[in-house]
Amino acid sequence: MSYPPLYDERPAQRRRGRGSERTIALVALVIAAIAVLIAAVLAVLLVRKTGSPATAPVATASPLVVKTNAAPTRRPAQPKTRAGARLAAQKVFDLYTSGQYGPFWDRWTSEAQRLVSRRDYVRRFRLCPSIAQGIRIQISAVSVTGDHARVTAARSIATFVYDFQYERGVWRFVPDADQQKEYQTKSVDQIVREERVAGMCG
Repeated sequence: MSYPPLYDERPAQRRRGRGSERTIALVALVIAAIAVLIAAVLAVLLVRKTGSPATAPVATASPLVVKTNAAPTRRPAQPKTRAGARLAAQKVFDLYTSGQYGPFWDRWTSEAQRLVSRRDYVRRFRLCPSIAQGIRIQISAVSVTGDHARVTAARSIATFVYDFQYERGVWRFVPDADQQKEYQTKSVDQIVREERVAGMCG
């Protein structure tokens, strides 16, 4: 035998649902009011501190940046011209004649630098100074063919022809065949002994 329910639950559930909705709306309204109040207080404090109304930061569009894999173009340190070779050669010669043998060695080609270390080259002239040190080398003619330059220059009454090679944007000195052979077959100490015997040390 079935009995009717003691009461109808559905109207009560609807009443509770409407009550909870009102409560949520009221809480949201209170939170919004508090947020507006806090914003107003912060704006007043900011105006007092800076002396001017606060302004919202304006977003600016960043310029379009196009990235490429191409390396930036760099101008060579010395032009590959007769004028460039002449200027470079004169600087190299001036280093040598003024006794700056380390910086002079720095202007050699990379291949020539393998003949003798910078330290040994400087030591050679410390042990046996050049008798012609201080006498400037004067350039009279320069010819350029591709990466190679031939420089004609005089020192005192003697005239010589020197070779320069264009390497990594710079004109570099190339020791002559006799100098290269000397460093290939002898140590610096042997070279110094022979020059002392020959009276070539200053």
